[in-house]
Amino acid sequence: MYGPLLAAIIATWLDTGKDGLADLWRQILKWRLGRRWYLAIVVIHVILAGLPIGLGAMFGLVSTNTAGLLGYLPLLIPVFILQVLTSGLGEELGWRGFLLPRL
Repeated sequence: MYGPLLAAIIATWLDTGKDGLADLWRQILKWRLGRRWYLAIVVIHVILAGLPIGLGAMFGLVSTNTAGLLGYLPLLIPVFILQVLTSGLGEELGWRGFLLPRL
């Protein structure tokens, strides 16, 4: 998963030097959408994550234990950070940050 990231960093450094690396990292930190869109994305993800539990509870396939569900909330932030550092940062920088603009 970090192969595209390393390839993008090395290829950018060889192609454009330190200025190119600074520009590549600047692209990562650039917010292209308004904040309300990020809120919509979070709400949609929460709904999609809760949909299987809701359907399972509605059809009696899952027992809903509110205390048990709330016990998983502290795990959401570390899982989110792990996803950003693995899937988001590892591949997206290589494919979308480096390769796509050149194609």
